[in-house]
Amino acid sequence: MHRLVRFTGALSALLNGERDRLPLWIPVLLGIGIALYFSLKFEPALWVGAFAVCLCVVTALGVRKQPILLMISLVATIIAAGFLAAQIRTLSAEHIRLTERHGPASVIGKIVRVEKFPDSQRVTLDRPRVSDLSPDKTPDRIRLRLRGAQPGMLPGDWISTQAILSPPPAPAAPGAFDFQRHSYFLRLGASGFAFGPARLTARPETSLTLNIQVEQLRQRLADRIRGSIGGEAGAIAAALMTGDRSAISEKTLETFRDSGLAHILAISGLHVGLMAGIIFFTIRAFLALLPNVAVRYPIKK
Repeated sequence: MHRLVRFTGALSALLNGERDRLPLWIPVLLGIGIALYFSLKFEPALWVGAFAVCLCVVTALGVRKQPILLMISLVATIIAAGFLAAQIRTLSAEHIRLTERHGPASVIGKIVRVEKFPDSQRVTLDRPRVSDLSPDKTPDRIRLRLRGAQPGMLPGDWISTQAILSPPPAPAAPGAFDFQRHSYFLRLGASGFAFGPARLTARPETSLTLNIQVEQLRQRLADRIRGSIGGEAGAIAAALMTGDRSAISEKTLETFRDSGLAHILAISGLHVGLMAGIIFFTIRAFLALLPNVAVRYPIKK
């Protein structure tokens, strides 16, 4: 009993100390729930996550007059919500996947992304049609490597080519990067390589989706930067401006890794930091122009 009282007191002191920062723990707790889901060796039924959330909510309502138990119940609720969110995201990404090697086959599809490498290109095709594959066995999206001289291609173009398709590969070693899981959430059902140049069958439609328009702008900007600067410097500048690292040679990437500077090329580092800084200083400068707000409220916070 004495230990329980001490634990309760310590927990209460911790919660009081974190009172102003409690909302910042929400993404942490959601992440714990998501990690818990992906750590399982089996696929739980959807009702498991929904039941856990409901149970935690009911418990929180029952102990709402007891601060410590209420806080524990809310923590469990947020963790359960992260678990349920991971379940829903996994189910929503369900798609058709190739189960065995197929081809050579004729492939026709709509380009949704073009990645340019020093010696090749890689295109992601949406709604492909593959010879000798019925629609109910054709993946929703496939990714093809194109080598040699290729026509100028933009997202939104329809192309036709001959290719060999394979299921997304499994990890090369236990604990290595799981390309199958990565492909699953990208809705990539197959990958492969094409023979010879692709043939443009149709140009972009008049009414393009926002995603296609953004990809077109991104590719044109990257091509413009690489064309203006040229060489490895142009490839690095394009990566910093658009996040497209495909044109950087493997030797240069290895140099970045060896020097410990590879994070500079990652969107999740430099780019997010720049965007957050721009938003922060813009909003703070605007609020500073409002005397009543700047004097009465902590605009920096």
